[in-house]
Amino acid sequence: MVNFNKKRGIVMLDVVMVGIFILLVASMASLASWSDKVVKEGKQS
Repeated sequence: MVNFNKKRGIVMLDVVMVGIFILLVASMASLASWSDKVVKEGKQS
């Protein structure tokens, strides 16, 4: 962040990449918990 004026494009790209990564991890975590819930409900019935 020191060379903000020079590397503004690179910094923005990093922010986008981090945002996509967080979104991916969050969606995978919710999907895992959802599938785990479905499996548990399937075993009960």
